[in-house]
Amino acid sequence: MPPTGVFRRFLTAISFAFISLTLALVAGCSKSTNVDDEETDLMPLVHNTGLDSGDVAYADGNPLSQYSIEVLIPTLEFRGVTVPR
Repeated sequence: MPPTGVFRRFLTAISFAFISLTLALVAGCSKSTNVDDEETDLMPLVHNTGLDSGDVAYADGNPLSQYSIEVLIPTLEFRGVTVPR
């Protein structure tokens, strides 16, 4: 049975952290991050200080929360992260 609810969100956050750490170890390269197709919260990406200018976070097609759209995406964009919509 696939994980659901809080446990699924926990696994997603861990996945973001692992991907972010892996990408952060690649020095001098732009990074891109694909967001899970059912993710509504982009807070793990905002907490990832390794995402900054020149990086891309692909979140288009996800049912993002209003908070993610109005606050978190602009926060990432302010840091220089491109977030295609």
